[in-house]
Amino acid sequence: MSKKAKRAKIEKTGELSLDGGKNFSLSIAEALGKKAPGNASEARDDKPAQNEKRSVKQNPPEETWKGSIREAILHRESAGRGGRTVTVVDVRPPLGERAASDMAKSMRKGLGCGSHTEGGKIILQGDIGDRAQAWLAKQGVKKIVRGN
Repeated sequence: MSKKAKRAKIEKTGELSLDGGKNFSLSIAEALGKKAPGNASEARDDKPAQNEKRSVKQNPPEETWKGSIREAILHRESAGRGGRTVTVVDVRPPLGERAASDMAKSMRKGLGCGSHTEGGKIILQGDIGDRAQAWLAKQGVKKIVRGN
């Protein structure tokens, strides 16, 4: 066995051997005084078995925005945004953080634009007030007020 092959064997198996493994063989775990695993399943004692049930972290119930919006106020803004125009959607009654985030995601998909939330308001990238108004009307918002 060449030196490269021996080195590769040591790196892969973690075993040390003298005299080509004929007279003496000792794994690194045994050299350190630990029990060497005989197979792969013994090495994973700390992991739960396949049939054991693991605790699943439950997500809190989602806040929903559909059907809860009575009024939406749309206006265009570019101040403080490096000259770029955005459309701000302010809804009444105000939405919680998670519901506003879900609504921003739905608007992003439905309108094909970028969106995010700032303080409960939804910010849509671009001057898309007409498209946003049509989308909100389709979602069932009764009163939509357009600003500048």
